[in-house]
Amino acid sequence: MTAVMLSWTLAVALASAAPPSSAEDRPRSEPDYPVDVLREAQDISASTLSPFCPGKTLSSCPSSKASEWRQDIRAMVADGMDAEAIRSRLQARTPDFDLASVPVSPLSWWGPIAIFSVLTAGLVIAALWNTRRRRTSVVQERRAPSEPA
Repeated sequence: MTAVMLSWTLAVALASAAPPSSAEDRPRSEPDYPVDVLREAQDISASTLSPFCPGKTLSSCPSSKASEWRQDIRAMVADGMDAEAIRSRLQARTPDFDLASVPVSPLSWWGPIAIFSVLTAGLVIAALWNTRRRRTSVVQERRAPSEPA
């Protein structure tokens, strides 16, 4: 009974905690861009480093400034600017920061794969060696004559 009352009280408290938002409180909606514009803008923001989030691209940065830049990129793509012109305009905003993302080498996965393979092989060899050692000790115990008590 108390659990039911507690859950009802919690539900009522949560429902009344947030006042209804007015139209002024809501963020401005962006214009509806065609899908090809959105895809190209996403490609540009995914390949451009964010000056607001170290080590992240504009598309993965949660900063509000990065969000503004993504909106600007969409508007520039919709206006017909090509990717290089957009990148150079963005670079002009932050001349001290290199926006060019570092390309990931296909060989960058070989290091972790090699380490994993060596560790796995080491564990298999250790398990086989330990199993063989146990077998030989059991066989030696069976062959050894029992001592008289």
